[in-house]
This record gives sequence, structure tokens and C-alpha cells, in this order.
Amino acid sequence: MFDEHHVLRTTIVLTVVLSLGTVWIRFPIAAGFALGGIMSALCFRLLILNCTSLLKSCKIGSISPDDAPRYARKGYYRRYLLYAGALSISILSPYTNFFSTLVGLLMPRIAIYYLMIKGRIKRGT
Repeated sequence: MFDEHHVLRTTIVLTVVLSLGTVWIRFPIAAGFALGGIMSALCFRLLILNCTSLLKSCKIGSISPDDAPRYARKGYYRRYLLYAGALSISILSPYTNFFSTLVGLLMPRIAIYYLMIKGRIKRGT
């Protein structure tokens, strides 16, 4: 199986390959893929860090069950603020394409599907 670090590595590799592969077609498309992919990798890493620290804090008892949703919501808002920033930059900048940035923001999901299909092929199911 795969874990979050495999997904993060695959996201970064897919972002680099997709950006370099499309730079010859049109630069704004490649810049959008790079912006979205880098931002999605950053947000995915923040998700990993937030979940890990929340679970550790709950395990040792420094966060009560009533405070855990508030702590998780703060991380959620931080990540969505970064997503909104990336999309705003892609809309306002003439050097990036909005739709390629949107696809770049979906890179962790694409990486998960890629790893699932790769695992099924490897297992033969």
C-alpha cells in the first residue's frame, strides 16, 4: 500500500513532469500547472502536519475533544486560504492559465488515483 509521503512525492513528480511537458505548448499553461501543483503539494504537506500534531495532542491529552474540531478547522481555513490565493493569482496574472492551475490543485487526488491503479496492476487484481 502507499502512505501520505508516497502521495506527496508522486504529486511533486507529476507536477514537474506535467509542467515541463507543457512548457513547449504554451508557457501560461505550464506556469499554471506549476503554480497549482506546488500549492497543492504545500497544502497537502500542511494537512499531514496538522493531522499529525492534532493526533499527538489528543493522544497526550493536551487538547480536549471539544477543542479538536476548532483546531482542525483552523488548519482547514489556512489551506483554503492558500488555495484561494493560488486561484486569485492565476486569474489576475496574464502569465498563468486558470484551468491549468485548477488541474494543478487537483494533483494529490490524481496522484492517489495513479497509485491505486499502479497497485492494482502490480497485485494483478
